[in-house]
Amino acid sequence: MIVILKHVFIVLVVIVIHSISAFSQQEFPKPVISDSVSYRYSLVKGDTLLYEVISRDSIITGMRSPIIVKNRREVLLIACDSVTPNGIMYISQRMIDFSSKESDGISKPSIRSFSPWKNIKIWFSMDSTGKRYDFGGEDSLVSAVSPGGPFAPFLFIPLGNGKHLVHSGWLLDDTCDVPENAIPVPIIKHISSMRARPNIDTLGQLCNRLENTVTAQGGFFSSTPAPVKSTIQSNAIIAAFGIMDISSTLYIPIHYFGTSELKMNVKSMSNGKNSQMQIKHFIASQFTLKKMVSSRFSDIFIKGSKLKKNRRSR
Repeated sequence: MIVILKHVFIVLVVIVIHSISAFSQQEFPKPVISDSVSYRYSLVKGDTLLYEVISRDSIITGMRSPIIVKNRREVLLIACDSVTPNGIMYISQRMIDFSSKESDGISKPSIRSFSPWKNIKIWFSMDSTGKRYDFGGEDSLVSAVSPGGPFAPFLFIPLGNGKHLVHSGWLLDDTCDVPENAIPVPIIKHISSMRARPNIDTLGQLCNRLENTVTAQGGFFSSTPAPVKSTIQSNAIIAAFGIMDISSTLYIPIHYFGTSELKMNVKSMSNGKNSQMQIKHFIASQFTLKKMVSSRFSDIFIKGSKLKKNRRSR
């Protein structure tokens, strides 16, 4: 009986070992390459893009102060001035139109169409992943801030490298100079949690969609010379979220929705008098491509709710 049990045990061990060996040699299906997405920007020299930006601001300057609400509309003209042989794109941007309906909940709402930021031209260089390399302004002596402030959402967000499976995530840790928001240039140190999302049809364009959740710190400093000498320093804790739709064929942003919650400490000095203020600023912005002119085709334009492309005749 004992001998029989030993033989049975040996047979069972052989069967188990054979099963483990067969399982280890089994080939499991690999992720299909079509399920992965590569996010990048691609502009060529002469590309000109027109974006409409619709934003809503809520600003709190103190417990007893009224909440300031702004409904803003801006039009941005963005151009690719040149591209280096290693793919660095030099981008210029200026706000060519602006209007804002503003209210503090007490007074009658007012409409403002003037901004010192209007028609100020800035530039920056970046690679296809959105990593910044250099920046500047048309006039280095100009000091001005965009209507959304130095830490408002901006269009060309960093994307990171590589291909990503849909619904997978990756992290970015970077420092961005953002001349799109102010001169002198604000600096934003951020950690971004990125997530790939399924492709989506947006304004008639098939787009690669991604989401980014951002935790950041921002710094901004500006000064004016004598005789009216003044300085302003702003530090911010930023919590932000965005949804980016990039054309899967043109590799330009078709639409971007960005929100930011800012907790700012603002110190100012004017004529020797110092002041300090704690501000909470909530921003929601929608960037929508309205028109594109490129040497790659005649133009892209909005007709109704569809973005259409006319190719150049040969």
